[in-house]
Amino acid sequence: MNLYNLTAGEINALSDQEAGDLLTDLATQLCGSDRWVTETATQLGVERQTVQMWKGGVRRPPNLALVALAAMNDRNTLRAALDNLASAIGAVTQLSGR
Repeated sequence: MNLYNLTAGEINALSDQEAGDLLTDLATQLCGSDRWVTETATQLGVERQTVQMWKGGVRRPPNLALVALAAMNDRNTLRAALDNLASAIGAVTQLSGR
C-alpha cells in the first residue's frame, strides 16, 4: 500500500500506530529532518502541543492533517520538477542559440 496516496477510507482504516508512522514520515519529508514539530504546527495552523501529542502517540493525528501534509509534499515535489524542467528548457534554448 502506498501510504502517501491514501483515500479517506484507507486513512480511517489505519491503526493509530500506522497513522502516527505516516505522520512522522510525511512531516520528516516535508521539513527535511526529524525535528518537525514546530514547523508542522505552523504549516497546519495548530498549536505545537497538539502536534507533539500526535507525535507522542497521545492523540491520533486527524485525517485532514495527514492529507494536508501529503498535499504539501506533493506541492514541493511538483515545484522541484517544474524547476528542473525550466532549467532543462533554458539549457536547450541556450545550446540551440535561441
